[in-house]
Amino acid sequence: MLDPNQEIMELEDLLPASWRMQTKVFSGYERLPLISSNLPKPWNRRLKVNLNFRQWQELSRSERDLLFLQEVAGRLTPRWLTLGLDQALTLLALVATAWQFSQSDLGGAGLGILLTLLAGDRLRRQQTGLPARIKADQETLQIAQRRGYSSTQAAKALLQGLAKLHERQEPGLDYLIRCEHLRAIATRTEIGVPD
Repeated sequence: MLDPNQEIMELEDLLPASWRMQTKVFSGYERLPLISSNLPKPWNRRLKVNLNFRQWQELSRSERDLLFLQEVAGRLTPRWLTLGLDQALTLLALVATAWQFSQSDLGGAGLGILLTLLAGDRLRRQQTGLPARIKADQETLQIAQRRGYSSTQAAKALLQGLAKLHERQEPGLDYLIRCEHLRAIATRTEIGVPD
């Protein structure tokens, strides 16, 4: 039987220092999923991670480590307020909509609202969709390598942990693509090509 306080301390020690200050781990209720967390607001980067310890203790040490790192990386890696093309398009569409409202042009304002919604949806998909999840997986593997795992060990453990996490769900396309990406890393040989 895992001691929840000891496990929480070990998991927090896995995190890089910048993430450790922003993350708080809790022992969740039995009806919660295996691992869950809140979506941090762009202006408040505090992350609360809940663990269902009854299910959590059934995983191996490496699966627990990698699933935890992946959950934190998936929540803290997206940067909503950094200036990029998607953020600039969303801001520009919002300003254009406000300008059209100030000019009492309802047709232009309606078009501006539509453009703002489209740009905002594109921004959301870029920050939480498949590219962001693959980026979080890669960040997880990099942190795991700094904690003593090889890239193939880390990819195998994350792949097995994700399989156990999603075993009761119908796999989606994003999940299958992530698994193929991790499987390619897990089966990569450590032996280089001879000169």
